[in-house]
Amino acid sequence: MGWLVSLFGGPLAGLLGSIVSGAIGYFERKQQIAADKARFAHEEKLQTMNIEARGRELEQEDLIAQTRAIADTLAASYQHDASYGPVSKGAAAGLRWVRPGLTIFLLVLVAALWFTAPDGAITIGDETMTIKERIVSSILFMAEAAMTWWFADRRRANK
Repeated sequence: MGWLVSLFGGPLAGLLGSIVSGAIGYFERKQQIAADKARFAHEEKLQTMNIEARGRELEQEDLIAQTRAIADTLAASYQHDASYGPVSKGAAAGLRWVRPGLTIFLLVLVAALWFTAPDGAITIGDETMTIKERIVSSILFMAEAAMTWWFADRRRANK
């Protein structure tokens, strides 16, 4: 019987050692996979946070660039206007009447067309309106833009 134990004992012990080693290796790989998943999830979260932060940073840089462009354009406009030299009092008075004159002209034009425009119908896109309505709507848009520009610019100049 000793020789049977010697004959089968060594291989059985080796097989048992291999099974135990395999089981330990399986559990180690399982732990390593879980650790890798946690590390990858953490890295993914960090990357997402970095991308979001960079996006906000790019938005801020874009706003800064837009503000700088507006300021440069305004400065160039002021420099251009200043390059004319001194303006006479008569020219300055005439220039002061451009905006109010344009506004008054557009309002008079709206009133004149309101009372004299023909009653034909036109279609623009999905909208059908009379010629009178179309002309008046266009002129009202121009008058509103001129008045808004005039008063908004005056308000800004007073600050």
